[in-house]
Amino acid sequence: MSSVSSDSIFIIVYGLLSENDTIAMLNMPQVRAIYLCSDGVQNPHYREDRKIRGIFSDSDMLAYQVRCDMASFQTITDDFTVFQPNNTDQSTRELSKENAWFISFHYLLEIIFRLPKSDDDKSKQEMVDYCQEHYANNDTERKIIDEFNLEYDAEKALWWYTRESFFYRLLNRSLRSNDTMRILTCRVLIKHMHQQIVTLHRQLESQNAAEMVVYRGQIMSITEVEKLESKINSLISINTFFSTSIDRQVALRYMSHSPRPHFQPVLFTIRLTASPKVQPYAYLASVSNYSEEHEVLLSVGSVFKIDGVEKIEDNISNIHMTLSGEQDKEIEKAISHLKAGIGESSSLLTFAGFLLDRSE
Repeated sequence: MSSVSSDSIFIIVYGLLSENDTIAMLNMPQVRAIYLCSDGVQNPHYREDRKIRGIFSDSDMLAYQVRCDMASFQTITDDFTVFQPNNTDQSTRELSKENAWFISFHYLLEIIFRLPKSDDDKSKQEMVDYCQEHYANNDTERKIIDEFNLEYDAEKALWWYTRESFFYRLLNRSLRSNDTMRILTCRVLIKHMHQQIVTLHRQLESQNAAEMVVYRGQIMSITEVEKLESKINSLISINTFFSTSIDRQVALRYMSHSPRPHFQPVLFTIRLTASPKVQPYAYLASVSNYSEEHEVLLSVGSVFKIDGVEKIEDNISNIHMTLSGEQDKEIEKAISHLKAGIGESSSLLTFAGFLLDRSE
């Protein structure tokens, strides 16, 4: 494992470990967590260590703990773009790198959201083909891909996203990649998830329940926390679908273990508003595989204002944010202009034309 390049490794151990193997894994900096699976036999070399998450005999409990831990170590700086002030007279090509990417990304999202239904079968097949190639040597995931190919429909997009499988990791990894082709490969799921979230958001509005406070807990590097602390009153855009909970205790569970040196437990406390300008969000209890998490999912591209950062119990950094419909004026102007160029429907050629225009 010493040759593995990933900076986050989660190890599930079946059977007994030698003392040397145990020590070696605990000393590897990229190993975030170790899970010991037991059929009742106690590992003689088990030791108390913050990396060892426990001994599991129940596969559902194991899957839940792994999911929580992987989410807690997700690097949030890969997920957001911080708006930088620009001269409002600048053209799109002259904007800062961050703002230029934000405009391109949101333009791509608008095109995906407006793709005609006639594209659904083609885009679904492209995603299936990509997944089959990517997981060619993984029989477990290939069975799920085959099931997806046979049973997927637009009204179950959020169910598939929340299912314990590779889908939510694949989708958010693609959205973080800044790779247009990878994002387009997942367009069927992005489009249908957004449509479902819009529908569920309207239900919240009709019940006068759209105003709420939600929470998200995770582990971040101290450098990442300091970056956010330096951006008070700034706007940030989340580049993925953003999972939160209305239950503060659920969010705290996602950072229940002590972080390694140079990492910090972080609790995001987010105020959601009912402004028509904000990206939609939805309470997923009726469509999620994990209703006990009381999940509220914010659609991709949501914009937040960083209100402040404070230290709370257990040395947790509590970052207060508000879902915002605001944007820098030059960004809002550019996006409005680009949206007008899309019209009510779109095609992938629409985005190709935009990329060609920007490259000139």
